[in-house]
Amino acid sequence: MGLSAHHQLLEPEHAKIKFIGMKEGGVEKLKGKKIVNIYHDSAYGKETIPVLDAQAAKYGFQSRIFRSRTRATSSKRSGCRSARSSRLVILRGWA
Repeated sequence: MGLSAHHQLLEPEHAKIKFIGMKEGGVEKLKGKKIVNIYHDSAYGKETIPVLDAQAAKYGFQSRIFRSRTRATSSKRSGCRSARSSRLVILRGWA
């Protein structure tokens, strides 16, 4: 039996947190850290925000969410500039 489309969409988000955890010495080391998620400002980009929030609750890290807009809709202050202070960043956009 294959994976549902919803599960296939969210599995990479789990893998990203596991990968970051591995680089930090284990997912238990994520507790208290800030992980920034920069997403494309569209329905597609917003789909995984609840997944990241659930993982933040599970592993004890702080999830900081910033949207990235196209040049046509961007404001003077973007989430990308606001996220510079974090060492751990996930970028979710178009491939």
